[in-house]
Amino acid sequence: MNIKYNLILISFLLSILGFFFTLNSSVKFPGYEYLFLLPISYFIGLLIVSSTLTNSKLLRHKITLSFIWVLGTIRLILIPISISLASQEPGISYINPSPSNINEAIVMIAYEWFTICVFLSVYFSLLVPKSLSEERDHLPILSGNKFIYLLFVTVSFLLMIYYGLTSPYINFIYIDLGSTGERIGDETNTLNVLLLQVIQIGIMLSFLMFINNYQKKYAIYNRNIYFYIPLAFALISLLIIVGERRSTQIYMFLILTYILIIFYKNKKKQILTYLSSAVLLVLVLMSIYKFSYAFLHGSYTAALQSSTFEWDEVSSLLQSYFFGPENVAIAIEFSKQTLSNNFNFIFDFFRSVFGFSFLFKESSYQLTSTKFNTFIYGYDRSNGHLLSSLGYGYLYFGPILAPICTLFNISIAILLEKLLPRLKSLEILYLVLFILFRYSFGLFGSPPPLISLSTIMLGTAGTLFLISIAFRIRVSTQKV
Repeated sequence: MNIKYNLILISFLLSILGFFFTLNSSVKFPGYEYLFLLPISYFIGLLIVSSTLTNSKLLRHKITLSFIWVLGTIRLILIPISISLASQEPGISYINPSPSNINEAIVMIAYEWFTICVFLSVYFSLLVPKSLSEERDHLPILSGNKFIYLLFVTVSFLLMIYYGLTSPYINFIYIDLGSTGERIGDETNTLNVLLLQVIQIGIMLSFLMFINNYQKKYAIYNRNIYFYIPLAFALISLLIIVGERRSTQIYMFLILTYILIIFYKNKKKQILTYLSSAVLLVLVLMSIYKFSYAFLHGSYTAALQSSTFEWDEVSSLLQSYFFGPENVAIAIEFSKQTLSNNFNFIFDFFRSVFGFSFLFKESSYQLTSTKFNTFIYGYDRSNGHLLSSLGYGYLYFGPILAPICTLFNISIAILLEKLLPRLKSLEILYLVLFILFRYSFGLFGSPPPLISLSTIMLGTAGTLFLISIAFRIRVSTQKV
């Protein structure tokens, strides 16, 4: 099976579908006259990449390329289709960028896509050997001191029990609606954020200890019980909800799936079936909680019964979460009404680096994301809407260099994915996978939030792993 040509065929069919749906958009909504450019640029861009892409190159970069393709399909095909099918308002009612800025945003999204595709084409032509194999030739092992890990897991387990009993931030399968009628939202207290991070790391570390132990037994005895035990633990881990962010469950699903498939290649179908079912259940219930306002209705069933499926709402959600034309347009409008400050750009990065962020916490400068949300809502607000990498680049580098932040995100993802087959430490593999999936999932988002979460993981889990590995090496050296 030729993956490359199947991808081209699917992309061609999607672009044709998107093109015909978008033909009537200019009649319905001012500012969307150029919407048809998105499905056209989608297919032409992929043709540019595919001209230098072989199956081996594709497989060696399958994570990054898969996310580029999926997210690109959403932005350039599904969002234009949902806009065309909307009846009244294809965007968010309180965000009203001018028609000229929406049209400019559409052109900028098409330009960004071409830039990405040319960048990838040059990368695959000049920097990636045609037939070099980078397949994993060894299984990663737990490299750190198991006593330190056991102690950490015990502490995180006790914290999980405490939070489960005293706060709404730990749930199983679904978020408990409680009796307050209020959405729990994201935890913002720094100490509590770190404690929840400890719980999440503890859950994953427990899984790593399970799989490290039982895979060795599976290799010796070839009994299915040594596969089903870590699989069951992975399922339980997926069903534990820490906080309210669905992205956390997605990252965990991707990491658990990747690691399980490495250790049990012959069980790939079962792994994908069970873990996909579990994460889908959790994500559906979390989405009902958030978008159907289950916390106001008192039950998930009542929330579903009161919900209505309308393309206006679908278009609004897709544009908001996947950086559609309206999201980029309001960022362009924000850029035109805001004087860009090079120091603010530097401040964003240092303020986002875990550790350094505490030094800049009392600064008079504001994060660009805070200014952006304040611009949207009309009052001082630090969150609410995501700022795209394209909008962020437009603000600080102008329209010609606007895609530079997206290319930065893609470059980080490519570099991290190249590391994967070479990693021998199981815990370091987990760390790299987390950051890789964070960047891959957020390719079209502004860099500071990606840097923030990645450095928090490096500062917490990374420190734990390095101390544990160093301690084990020291103990082993003393014994010799």
